[in-house]
Amino acid sequence: MGRAPRRGARFRGAHHGPRGLPQHGGGPVCRAGRGGRPVPGQRDAGPHRPHREHPAPERPHRPVEPRALRLGVHPRLFLPERLREPARGLAGPDGHGLPRPRGRPGRPTGAVGTAMRVAFVTNLYPSASRPHYGTFVQQLVWEMARQGVESTVIAPTSFTQLRYGRLDPFSREEVPGPGATVRIYCPRFMSASSVRIGRFNTWTLTYRGFRKAAERVLSRIAPAVDILYGHFLYPSGRFVASAGRALNKPAFAAHGDDYISDDDLERGGRDFGGLTGIVAVSERNRRFCQEKLGFSPSDILVAPNGVDRTVFHPRDRTEMRQKLGLPPDRILVMFAGHFIERKGPDRVLEAIRPLTGVGAVMAGAGPLRLDSPQIVFKDSVPNARVAELLAACDIFVLPTTNEGCCNALLEAFACGLPVVTSKGDFNDEIVNDAVALRVDPMNIAEIRSAIATLAADPLLREKMGARALQHSLHFDLKPRARRIMDWMAEMSGQAHGIPC
Repeated sequence: MGRAPRRGARFRGAHHGPRGLPQHGGGPVCRAGRGGRPVPGQRDAGPHRPHREHPAPERPHRPVEPRALRLGVHPRLFLPERLREPARGLAGPDGHGLPRPRGRPGRPTGAVGTAMRVAFVTNLYPSASRPHYGTFVQQLVWEMARQGVESTVIAPTSFTQLRYGRLDPFSREEVPGPGATVRIYCPRFMSASSVRIGRFNTWTLTYRGFRKAAERVLSRIAPAVDILYGHFLYPSGRFVASAGRALNKPAFAAHGDDYISDDDLERGGRDFGGLTGIVAVSERNRRFCQEKLGFSPSDILVAPNGVDRTVFHPRDRTEMRQKLGLPPDRILVMFAGHFIERKGPDRVLEAIRPLTGVGAVMAGAGPLRLDSPQIVFKDSVPNARVAELLAACDIFVLPTTNEGCCNALLEAFACGLPVVTSKGDFNDEIVNDAVALRVDPMNIAEIRSAIATLAADPLLREKMGARALQHSLHFDLKPRARRIMDWMAEMSGQAHGIPC
């Protein structure tokens, strides 16, 4: 007598009874072998009977569902039964959501007079231990919330972040303004970093953990979400692309200075085929999305980053130095950003080393160890403190080798500081010679010469600072957020009554 087949085994010509055991409609069938596949040449004499004297109590059969989110298939397979509901405006005659036969997810129509409900998925969001991390994402989320969007953030957090301090609670609430709240979820996952071992990259395991963590939250809140928004393309954009297809919801992703490897480019069409559109922060990024990822121009919105002008604005320099305990009689050069090779904080310190009377304010954190007797401040601080530090300094220096649309430069402009930054097409759209001295970011002598020129000429600093402040008016966060909201609503085919 054959043994009981494993649950989920397939039988040719058989159907499942109430207990999930095969019931034969007649005729011998092949017995299931390893993995549920028939073993050729072996036959059963008849229906299977279990080896037990008294039958076990009956349990309803629960078929194993495919992992729809990862595969991007039927939209109803992703959610638990209690949360399944047809996509708004796309219900068929049987009440089920209708998956699109091919291409990108459908564009449902929301109820007129209801606020847009957006779930932001990101691996970049400030925390108590890393208040500087992903502040530009937080600013956009907060501004949309102030303009009436029901905003939720899913920010999967790796256990490796414990090296910076305690992890934030799983759920918390932020209040960006009167009547505006943002719910933040921080599900945990284990990161395997991104290390190539032969033909295998451990980032595959990292993304799997990120995806499962985000799925756990999204499966609970999906009925209360109209639009998915990933910041940046990897890993968040890839996740919302597959989730949008599985849930039949519009999905968007932002592309900024995120790094995309050659392996990612080969998969780009598959990874982002479920996106409704992409927000590019520059024309350079738009060309990349069009030429490398295959998006049409109509599916790409170019929206340069913006500054929250209620936070970043000129202040009295003397007053700020007294408040922050900074020396009143030195020329202060400021760097803000991650302490990594690409950004160049070490090159800033090397450039000012022979300059007398010049001090350094280093706002940020990262793997580079920065040590110099000229450092008067070094710490990771929240946005509001960054704005005060900018107002207390004389010059902002950022010798970066690549950017999308650099928020740190825009914030320095908004605080009225002259800038020393890099030559390169990545800066051409937001920097000009009237507001900055541009240098080769890898040439220490050029960086030093530009800093020395500004340090020795107060009148030049004042003129360039005034022009920088005027230039910053083109990069306001409020109209940028409104533009993205309107575009997403248009692309999604939704008629939301969002208050102006």
